[in-house]
Parts: sequence; C-alpha cells; structure tokens
Amino acid sequence: MPAPDVRRGCGDSQEESRLRELDSFRILDSEPEAEFDDIVGFVAGIFDVPIAFVSLIESERQWLKAAVGIDGLSISRRLSLCSHTISSDDILVVPDARLDARFAENPYVIGDPNIRFYAGAPLITATGSRIGSICIVDTKPRLPLSDRERDLLRQASHTTMRLIEKRRDAFVSGTMTAFADTTDLALLSTDQHGIVVFANKAAELLFGHRRAEIVGRNVELIIPERFRLDHAHAMAMIREGAPSRMSGKTIELPAVHRDGHEIAIEFSFFQWKSPSGLGMGSVMRDITERRQRDMRLLRLAHHDPLTGLVNRRHLNEYLDGLMASETRFSVLMLDLDRFKEVNDHIGHAAGDTLLQTIALRLTAALDQAAILSRWGGDEFLVVLPDVADAVEFGRQASKLLDVFAKPFDVSGNNVIIGASVGGAIWPNHGSDRDEVIASADLALYRAKNDGGRHFRLFDFPMRDRVAARHMLRDDLRRAIRHDELRLFYQPQVSFATGAIVGVEALMRWQHPERGLLLPKSFMHGLEEGSLALHAGWWTLEEACRQAAAWRQDGIPPLKMSVNLFGAQIRSGNLAKVVTEALARHDLTPDSLELEVTETIALQNDDAMLSPLRELRNIGVGIAFDDFGTGFASLSSLRRVPLTSLKVDQSFVRNILTDKHDAAIVRAIVSIGLDFDVTVIAEGLETKLQADMLRAMGCQVGQGHWFGKAVDPDVLAKRLSRAGGAQRNGRG
Repeated sequence: MPAPDVRRGCGDSQEESRLRELDSFRILDSEPEAEFDDIVGFVAGIFDVPIAFVSLIESERQWLKAAVGIDGLSISRRLSLCSHTISSDDILVVPDARLDARFAENPYVIGDPNIRFYAGAPLITATGSRIGSICIVDTKPRLPLSDRERDLLRQASHTTMRLIEKRRDAFVSGTMTAFADTTDLALLSTDQHGIVVFANKAAELLFGHRRAEIVGRNVELIIPERFRLDHAHAMAMIREGAPSRMSGKTIELPAVHRDGHEIAIEFSFFQWKSPSGLGMGSVMRDITERRQRDMRLLRLAHHDPLTGLVNRRHLNEYLDGLMASETRFSVLMLDLDRFKEVNDHIGHAAGDTLLQTIALRLTAALDQAAILSRWGGDEFLVVLPDVADAVEFGRQASKLLDVFAKPFDVSGNNVIIGASVGGAIWPNHGSDRDEVIASADLALYRAKNDGGRHFRLFDFPMRDRVAARHMLRDDLRRAIRHDELRLFYQPQVSFATGAIVGVEALMRWQHPERGLLLPKSFMHGLEEGSLALHAGWWTLEEACRQAAAWRQDGIPPLKMSVNLFGAQIRSGNLAKVVTEALARHDLTPDSLELEVTETIALQNDDAMLSPLRELRNIGVGIAFDDFGTGFASLSSLRRVPLTSLKVDQSFVRNILTDKHDAAIVRAIVSIGLDFDVTVIAEGLETKLQADMLRAMGCQVGQGHWFGKAVDPDVLAKRLSRAGGAQRNGRG
C-alpha cells in the first residue's frame, strides 16, 4: 500500500509554519541551477548510486530542485519516501524498500524507477523547520550506511541548505536593490570609516556620479570642503561609540555635485550594527527647487499669481479680522458655468486670459469696499463688509452676474460664458468663517442646480437638502451591500423587420420599504457620489450575466446596451473590466453596446476617450445617449468612436405636434445616416410616432409602444414566444 502522509510535529500549526518557511525561500518551481546540479552529481558519484536528488516537500507534493538518474520533477507527497525523512532530525536509511512494510507496495518501489535502497538527510533551516531532503537511491538493495557515509550525506544536506539560504539572501538583496532604484530618494550607505558601500540610482542622478565612481570612495566626495573637518570629527566620535546627534533627524545641508556646484539637500541620517561592523546610511532629496518655490511662494503668499487678486489665505485673514471687530459682512461665491468646456475649446492659455479679463471686470463692477479673491480654479469669492441684508446682497449679486451679459474678447475669440452666485451673511448663516463660506457654497450649489446664471442667498432648508442627499447615499450603500439593485430590460425594435434587435439594461431599486423605485428617485445619489463605480461595474457584470443566461436558454443573441457612469471612464481600467466581463461570460464583443452621454463626448481628453476607442476596435458598440439635448457639437461625433445615436425622448414626444422637434429629429437621423451609425429613437408612445420615425429613416425604436422595461424573466417569455422577434405593437 502507498506510504501514509507523514507529518512531523504536534499538528497543523507546525506544518503551516514549515510551509511558510519553505515558501519564503522562493525556490519552488524555479529554473534549474548549476550549483544544485553539481551537488546531486557529486553525491551520486561519492555514493556510487544511479539516482540522487534534492527534494522539497510541499503540503501535497514532492518537487525536485535537482536530480540525476530520474525523470520528472514532481510526485504526490503521499508516495514520497522523503516525506518520512523530514519527520526526523536524522538520516533515514532503507536498505531494501521491498522488505520495509512502509514502502513495499509503493508504486515507485514495485515499478519504475524500482527503488530498493534509499537514504535521505533532511534539509533543516536555521529555525528547525524541515523543508525537504537530499537523497540517494539505488535499484538494488544495499547495506546500511557506515558512520562515515552518514556524515558525508549529512554534510551534503548542510551544504545544500546553505546554498538555499544563500540563494534567498541573494534574492532579497537583489529585490531590495531594485526597490531602492525605484524610489526618487537618494540612498547612500557607508561603513564606519565613511567608505560608500551602496548607492542607488537616485543618488547617481542627484550627485552626477555613476555608481561605480562613488562606491568604494569616501563619502567626503559629496561634502563641501568647508564641512569636511567637522564631518571627520563626527565620524571619529561615532566610531568610538558616541551617539550621533543627527541620527533619526531630518535637516537641510549643502552637498557637492560632480561638476562642482553645490545643491541643497534634505538629509536624514541612520546608523546600525551589523556582523561586519558599524553601518551608516542617509536618505536625501534635492530641495533646490523647493527652496526656490518657497521664496516664490513667500512673495506670492497673499496674491494669486494669475489674476493678481488676493488669495484664499489673505481673504481668510481678512475675514478673521472682520469677525474679531464684530463687523457684519456678506460672502458671495461666484462660479463660472461650463468653464472647463470653454477652456478646452479655446485652449488653456486663452483660458487663463479669460480668467484675467473676468477678474478685471468683476473688480470694476464692485464697490470700493468689496474684497475680491480668486478662491479656486474658476471660483471667485467676494466679501462685502457692512452688507448684512438680503436686498443689498441681491443688488450686489446682480451686478456680478451683469458682468457676464456681454461676450469676452479673448485672443480673437468671442467667448460667451455665464456664472452662478451663492451667498451667506455673517453671523446669520454661520458662527465662524468656515461655516459662513460653507453656507455660501451650498447656496452656489443650489444656484447651479437651478440652471446656472442665477444667484441664491443661503437658507437653512438647503442644509436639510444636503442632509437628504447624504441619507440617500447611505441608503444606496446599504442597498448595494444587501443586493437590492435590479436590472430591467427594455426592448429595442427594428423598424424594418419588427424584430427585437437589442435591449437596454435599466436600473431599478427594490427598496425594502418603498417598493420598486425608478432611477429618477435615486440616480442622482449615485452619479454625484463615490458609489458610481460600484453601481456601474455591477450593472455591466449583471447585464453580461443575463445576456449569457438568455443565450443558454436558447434565446437568439441580442445586443445588450449598458449605460456608463463618467466615473467608470475616468477610472482608467474601463477597457480591462469590460473585456474581462465579456470573457467571463463567454460573450462576443459585438453583443455589447456601451452608452455614453454628451458630458463624455465633450471631453477633449484622449485619456478619457482612448478606452472607448480601444473597446470599439475589438467590436464593442458605443452609443451616444440623449443626443441633441445639451451642448455636444458635431465635432464630438468625430472624436467618439460611435456605432449608435440615440434620439432623446423629449424630441420624440412632440414629433407629431412640434415642427421644431420634428426638424431636430430629422436632422439627427440624417447625421446618423451620414456617419453610418444606427439611429435609435427613445420614448416611443404611439404607432403614429413610430410611422413618422420609420419614414424619416430611423432604424430602431425604443419605448412603451414596443414594450416597457420589464424584469428578465418576463422579457425572456416574450422573446421565446416571438422566437426572438416581435412585430410592431404595444408591449
């Protein structure tokens, strides 16, 4: 019978410790190495045996690092004689395995390689773990080993173990050197005499010396001459056992570059004891630029370098002074509407010019007592001392908005841009500076949500609305944890054939108390928060899973449309996640279409658009959702690798009664045809709407006329009845 699974020690914990130490050597499944081959060759020759090997014992297998006279690197631990070897501190000798009850029926004894004689010495680590053995095997019985032979095999075991440990040390040393070379911190290590024994890549770059030029030389090479005497004295004191006054501290010092000029460095010093004596090391970084920046920041400590307006720090000090003197004041926070899109269109240099022009106009519009600050990228803050009533606030806010009534002439561009204003009054809307500014920020948020180009004065219900948003996000986090989100699927029908050619995955929330919720009641909580990624990846995975399930049930393949959140595209790994989801569910790329909004299309950023292009190149569809409702330009259609245009339901709804909406839809269909992309009309409610869209050349329709969004089981029954296709009619 096969040998039992022998484990030395008092239980699983000791075995787990042994396996952890074995793993720490990083030797399992490694490539052959000459040193180990030499050992087994030497041992085979010394003992005059046909087979010798170095084995390592894992939990379920024996793996051979080196071997002569035997094929194969791995066998089951249950069949391994070496498993018995590691259960003892001493050498295991089996003169004739066929006469040993433990091994008589072992397949490797009664069959190839016909083991008769076996001797093995355990490989014992410094902590006493037995990780394997060095073994000799003969195909005929032999006498037990003599004392001298046992000593030789034991010595071979010690030599092998030292080689394994040396191999690990070299691996660790190489890893640490590679790690040290990845940091931008300069690392130098010296011995007790100041001779450099290690320098990393950053040290080469910092001091201009190649590693070979600095290692082996005295560290005084990089110390300015005027400090070398003090350095030599400090080193002598350390060698005599005195503690270093710099150990563990971070200080700033000058150092000498290879070309002779001095550089400012930040320097941290450490010392330690090692078997070779006292060791010392330093961590350094170049702070020349930081010192120059500090000087520049000191000059600009109170002013914005672009506009010349007072900056946030200066304004905070001013507000603290007003409150200290108990002077009432109003704070107006102004934010430019869609500045990023304008900035991307005209270029960042022209965008800076626009900000400077706006700063000049705002300054001219404000009363002399007002303080204007550039608060952020496209945010300005105005402080109005002695203004503490809503009427005067409204007058001043209107003056600010009037600044944007006329276009701005920027580098030959006629730029039209709007702004929104939110305000708060101290002490009515906050007891301290930060609370008043936060209240103004809430009012600004409300003004922008109202469509922009408005002003709002803070009122306390605004905080209630913010609290409600936070509660919604908390509730959504719980919903995700408890698997309360659902996907419903709405059919997309071909006008030409009446067949269902695709479905759009639409999110629902099965709320435990409020029932099934539509997206309009909760989607804003996902889009504005950090939950967008969680919800987005879940939707993609669930939609792919459902598509695969339908296919397995015999339903003909349909194009699955999935809406993307902006956070998914900004994540940087959209293409990877999508391709992995397709592979996981064995779906072809052309079975998936991703829907993006105009916000994505307006991004003039290759980093945002490149994952869409990458996915389009492998066959994934890209649809432009709600086209025509916002600010997407025709040029955006060239940048985004589209396969479909979706006509927003707001145009489809009035297509029969509003000639302007009908003209817009007709134009979108024409654009889609010219761009060779599929045009999908959303929100179809009646047969007349469907007939008109078909006549315009629209290819696909989606809406209640064809079928509302339903759960996957309901849609599956419809698809099964229709054989994957359905003629036009109510769903």
